[in-house]
Parts: sequence; C-alpha cells; structure tokens
Amino acid sequence: MVHVTVPHAPDPCEPTGPVPPGVPGSRVVLGCALLFLATLGLSVGLAVVLPAQHARAAARLRAACANRLRGIALAAAQYADDHGLFPHARGPDELDGDPSTADTPRAFRALFLGGYLSDPETLVCPAATARPRTSAEVRAAQRRWLTEPAGSAGPSPTLEGCEAISYGWTRRALGRNAPPRTPLAADKAVLARGGPEPRMRGNHPDGWNLARVDASVEWLSLDSEPFPGAWLSATSDPERDGFLSVAPQRDRDALR
Repeated sequence: MVHVTVPHAPDPCEPTGPVPPGVPGSRVVLGCALLFLATLGLSVGLAVVLPAQHARAAARLRAACANRLRGIALAAAQYADDHGLFPHARGPDELDGDPSTADTPRAFRALFLGGYLSDPETLVCPAATARPRTSAEVRAAQRRWLTEPAGSAGPSPTLEGCEAISYGWTRRALGRNAPPRTPLAADKAVLARGGPEPRMRGNHPDGWNLARVDASVEWLSLDSEPFPGAWLSATSDPERDGFLSVAPQRDRDALR
C-alpha cells in the first residue's frame, strides 16, 4: 500500500510571520493600551485632586462663616456698649430659651432694629445656603421679620424653624464687662452625615465655628477635646458650659 502525504493547507487567519508594525491590527492594540493607560491615569489623578479641592472649598466656607460670626460679635459688642448688656430676649436673671423658642431670633433682631446690623445675609452661614428646606418665599419672609418693626412682619420664628438664621446665640444675660472668652454665638448645628434628618439642619459637616465676647472666632472640630457637642449647649456648669442655643449633639460618632 502506498501512503500519500497531503500537504497541510495554511490557515489564512494564522500569521505566518512577524506582523509588520504598520498593519491595522497593531495600531488597534496600541490604541487600546494607550486608552487604558489614559483612563488609569485620569482615575488616579481624580482620586488625588478631588479630595484636595473639597478640602480647600470646605476651608473657604469655614473662613467665610468665621468672618460673619466675627461681624455679629462686633455688632453685639457695640450694642452692649450702648445698652449695658448683650442682646437678650428675657429678663436679666433668666436664661433665654433653647432652639425650640424664638428667643435667639429676637436677640438677633435687636441688632437689626437698633441699626447695628443691616444685611440679613450676615446671619446665614455660607456652608448652609445650598441645602434649604423651605421655599425662597418663606426665607424672604423670615428676613423681613428680622429687619421690620414688631407687629408689621408676622409671628416670631423659632430658631429650629428659621433658615434665615444659621447661628445660635448665648442664653445668658451678659453685661458689657463679661469675660472676653465667654461663648457668644456659634453654628447652630453640625451637618450630620447619616441617620435620621435632624429637626435643625447644620452648617458644616466637621465642626463648629464659635464666636466669643471679644469677637475672636475659634474652629472646633469633631475631634476637639472636650467634645464640643457635649458642652456648647449645656447649662449646668457656669465655669465650663457654653450656654448656647444650639442643637444638643452629644454623640460624636453619630456625626461622622
């Protein structure tokens, strides 16, 4: 028997030699590789740049908020020089109410009616303006209430329900000679990152700006010790507590 060997026909799809660099297939592979590297580089760049941009934006908002609180404290000091005490809604031997009352809005209103402040935007933290709960008409009515005489601007809003005011005020009746480091005003709440929506929305997500009687402003972060949420709104210890009409946010972990 004679065995006949049939030559194997070459596969037209199988390369028979090195692929020249100019053929279309090599350009596609090279293009895909470059696209992958560009996408990877962009992702890494964004991961570095975006947090830095966010941190710079947050710092600018904190600084702008501090400037507004400093202006409020200076206006209140002028009021105290003229009237003998800082704005206070109740009697000289009483504490003003907490944020569920209209006492803090009335104290701020005294600065407008007396000519010590003129722009209602001074009372709005720049970090809070992007998250309103109420309509523009309601906020405009609240601003009018701050600047118009009693009886012509409707009922007094509570601090909890007033988005025209971002800051809490001291509940104490402070005289013009109050100790310079006495807390005077602060962000009315921290913007909680999770959990149920609070009754009073905060300004910054990572702390409070605090203004004192001497018009100095201090940033209190969530990591500050003692924890600011535990003493800013407390009223039991005259030597250590803030006596401010701000949200009682005593759980540090709940704010992270």
